Amino acid sequence: MRYILYTFLIVVTTANAADKLAVCNTKLSGYAYYPSVKPNSNTSAIEADGIKNFSVTVMRTADGKYDVLYIDRTNSIKSATQKGGKVYLIRKGKRDFTILVDYPGERMDIYTFSKENNRDTVSLLINSSGDLVMFPKNSLLVGECQLTNIP
Repeated sequence: MRYILYTFLIVVTTANAADKLAVCNTKLSGYAYYPSVKPNSNTSAIEADGIKNFSVTVMRTADGKYDVLYIDRTNSIKSATQKGGKVYLIRKGKRDFTILVDYPGERMDIYTFSKENNRDTVSLLINSSGDLVMFPKNSLLVGECQLTNIP
C-alpha cells in the first residue's frame, strides 16, 4: 500500500511540475520540397506531404525548459530532448508561440501554435538536411491543435 501511495505522489508531483502548452492529435497536410534529389529520381520536386496520425504535446518543465513529446511510427512516446534534440521557445505573442527543435546534423522542426478565428492551429516546418539525412527535404504541414497555455 505504501508503494502505491509513493507512486501516486511521484506521478502527481511530476504532472504538476510541468505545464502542457499544446496538445495535438490530428492529421497534418501540406507540401514537401526535395531540393536536389528526390528518392528514386535525379530532379528536385514539390509534392503533397502529410502526417496521418500527428500526436504531439509541448511541455514547459518546472525549471522553465521546454520539451516536445510525440508518438513515433512504432507507436511509442518519445521526448525530443531524450532523442538528442535541443528545444527552444523562439517567439511568443498574445495568441501564438513558436518552438524550435534542433536535432544537430539531422533536422530542425519549427512548430508554430496559434489561436485564430476561434480555432487552434499548428503549422510545422521541417528542415531535414545534414550529414545524417539520406534524402534532404523541407516540409510545411498544417492542422488543428489544442492550445492549453501560451507561455
